[in-house]
Amino acid sequence: MKRIVGLICTVGLLALAGCGGGSSGSAVGSGECSVGGQNATIKATMQEWYLFDDQLRDSDPLAFDDINVFLDDMVADVIPTDRFSYVWSQQEEDEFQSASYAGMGFSFQVLPGNDVRLMQVFGEFPDELQTPASTAGLKRGLRITAIDGVSTDDIIANRPAGTTEVSAISDAFGPRDLGVTVQLDYVDPQGVTGSATMTKEYIQFSTVALYDVFNLNGRITGYLNFRSFANPSFEELRQAFLAFNAQGVTNLVVDVRYNGGGLVSVAEYLGNLLMGGVVPGNLFFQEVFNSQNADRDFSTYFSAQTDSLPALDRVVFITTGGSASASEMVLNGMIPWVETASVGSTSYGKPVGSYGFTFCDQVLRPVTFKVVNGEGTSDYFDGFTPTCPADDNPDYAFGDPAEDSLAAALTWVETGACPVAGKGVPALLSKQALMQEQTRGMNYKDVVQSYQ
Repeated sequence: MKRIVGLICTVGLLALAGCGGGSSGSAVGSGECSVGGQNATIKATMQEWYLFDDQLRDSDPLAFDDINVFLDDMVADVIPTDRFSYVWSQQEEDEFQSASYAGMGFSFQVLPGNDVRLMQVFGEFPDELQTPASTAGLKRGLRITAIDGVSTDDIIANRPAGTTEVSAISDAFGPRDLGVTVQLDYVDPQGVTGSATMTKEYIQFSTVALYDVFNLNGRITGYLNFRSFANPSFEELRQAFLAFNAQGVTNLVVDVRYNGGGLVSVAEYLGNLLMGGVVPGNLFFQEVFNSQNADRDFSTYFSAQTDSLPALDRVVFITTGGSASASEMVLNGMIPWVETASVGSTSYGKPVGSYGFTFCDQVLRPVTFKVVNGEGTSDYFDGFTPTCPADDNPDYAFGDPAEDSLAAALTWVETGACPVAGKGVPALLSKQALMQEQTRGMNYKDVVQSYQ
């Protein structure tokens, strides 16, 4: 229950360090920083490192005046569709890795009926770092009705052609710059109205929002709300599992419903906390590169840590379309070794990882390797379909056993089966299909930059 967000791993143009560290080698590129020169660097690097290198277009670096458009053209023919490779600025990379950004401290979704909801508020729980949003009293479940005096209905109705409801609301919150002031009008789940004016600050927030323990007729079950795989996660996870061990936890609910992934080294640590004390020496995952870099393929095995659980009977992951990359990798890695389920809605579908290549104050992040579990399972580009479909119900706080997804997860841990389906299943599946359409249309960069 401590600090910050973050993700991934970085490498230099002249040297590589893989997600989780340990890899080194030469990258390619002239370092010439005209647009054509940057495009040439992108092309040479992609041709050497891209996982699906045999599917790349032979795009002309001099025919494009935008490096992002050039990258999109290079991967346009790749199957499966590449939603994962991108270029962003060195500043964005640095902020991402330091788990910092200019904002207010929340994330939102547009639910059916133009229902703009706060899905998580950083700092909402007592042991978290505070943010402008938490200081202003905002909480998960508030419905935003107006932004700077303009109703959210009007913002959505008047959005430019071809843009989404989510992008329209994001734009209305203003640029991701320090000092930007935003006024939000809202209604809470009980129908009480309110207003909050916030100024965007440089934010760090807890990667472990909270943890708790439930006794389910003798099944001692931990609950971990985990937001991001970042460097501070090592200590935050250690504290959580120290508490789990002290209370005799033998089952776990891992809530990664908005966790877009992060450092492979943190994923390895979480896997070791879960299974390192149960099946030490068994295969957790493999990273597999293209044929040019096959010598970089390597396997990671479970290893016991000081705070690893000594026994784990069942583990269930709460997922949504925002659960991606390292979140899915850990879920996939558990399946061969412990009774595993997922609850909620279908995850994003990112069974691949990236190295980062710096050039001209930019960072290229191409798909570099795929992830394979101990049964040889990979290529889950359609995401993980939940064992038990359940609503992500923002009317309830995280950790509330009455919240739909957590209630379903606890039922599965206690009984080994999903809750009895009610009359609302068709409406739930329709809502989930709409939400999945939103996230499936997002590039991975947009998924991990969805915080406000």
